[in-house]
Parts: sequence; structure tokens; C-alpha cells
Amino acid sequence: MQGGDLSAEVMPTVLVVFETVIATPPAAPPKRLFRKSAPPAAADCAFDSTAEAALWRLTLNADINVEIVTFRGEEFAASIRELLNEHNYPARTAWAAPSPDALARQLAHMPHVLAVYDGDSTRQFTYGGRTRVVTSHNKQHLGAF
Repeated sequence: MQGGDLSAEVMPTVLVVFETVIATPPAAPPKRLFRKSAPPAAADCAFDSTAEAALWRLTLNADINVEIVTFRGEEFAASIRELLNEHNYPARTAWAAPSPDALARQLAHMPHVLAVYDGDSTRQFTYGGRTRVVTSHNKQHLGAF
């Protein structure tokens, strides 16, 4: 809002891949022959406090939105959104992309996205110039690179 007028400007956004940066998903349970097991939820994952602290720093010190992306489907993204609301996590929303390649194709239509933080080094060139590979050594510097 500038001078009392609403602005149509879109805030810059960074995308953070849930499975490789934010949390460690649980190992897949063994397949049961007769009983259908429930799909894993985000609450079953081990969250990384270093990444959370870095995202808090990023959202408080810069005017940047944080969105979480998962490749595990829309049900999993819905459970992430519930956790975001319950624990006041420093991210605006969570959504599902079908695959890293599909996300890379979507980025062409998302000029407001500054960077994609992914912890999988095999996807180093997937998102083009927006790729930021996160390791355990640089996780506390999210947003600075």
C-alpha cells in the first residue's frame, strides 16, 4: 500500500522443497498384503530447526514470501498446510508439484519467484539460474545465497 492506494505488485517469493530442506520424511512402511496403510502425513516427518530459524530470519529481515513445495502429492501438501497453521511456521503456504521437472516448467510462468531451495544435489541444474542447492553446511544461510 502506497499513499493509501492498494498496490497490485506481487511480493518476491522463494520456494523451498519440503523433503530435502525443511524435514526428513519417514521411511516407507513395509507393504501389507491385506490391510491398506494410511499415507504418511507431514506430522510424521522430522523437522529441521536450523532451516526454520533461517526462514524466520529471511521473512523478518526481508520482504520475501516463503512457499513450501512438495513432490509427494496434494494430500501431503494439505497436511503440511495444517502444520504451518498449527505451529506458526514461517511460510505462507504449501503446495504440490508433480515432479521437479514439472516445477521447472512452471517457473517460466512465475516471474516473482527469486529462487528454489532444494537439498538434492542431483537437481543442481533443474531450475536454471534460480536453483540454490542447500547442504547441511549452508542451511543456516537460506536467503543469503
